[in-house]
Amino acid sequence: MAVEIMAFGSVLTFYRGSPRRIKKGIASIFEMPERVFSSWLLTLNTVRNICAHHGRLWNREFGTAPMIPRQDKYPEWHQPQPFRNSRTFAVLTICKWCVDRIAPQSRWGMRLRSLLSEYPRIPLDEMGFPADWERSPIWAPSVGA
Repeated sequence: MAVEIMAFGSVLTFYRGSPRRIKKGIASIFEMPERVFSSWLLTLNTVRNICAHHGRLWNREFGTAPMIPRQDKYPEWHQPQPFRNSRTFAVLTICKWCVDRIAPQSRWGMRLRSLLSEYPRIPLDEMGFPADWERSPIWAPSVGA
């Protein structure tokens, strides 16, 4: 319950200071290796801080790029093609992955697709979106969505 009222940076610090078995247990909820999930938390904290301070996010290149899971164990992260892990698309893909695990009924991914189609002039390539991103298994519409 304490984590629910912590600032995101405090959650990151708390996670980093936890024993490895706890970190692995939390990462397993998201079906990721602990090392990959730790890099995600650091990147999400960076993004949160950029947003909180009204910084430019859409075409930014992140200095703390999240790790992308290995292709041999997580091929869906590399289909239909690999993407740059230092841009906004990588963060959105991490969010989609996590939301699908903790709230599979969520329509967040569909709402994002809808928002992007509503504004076709947005230069998705500058955000790191590959040309065929919608064919990625991660971005495929959820069953029942």
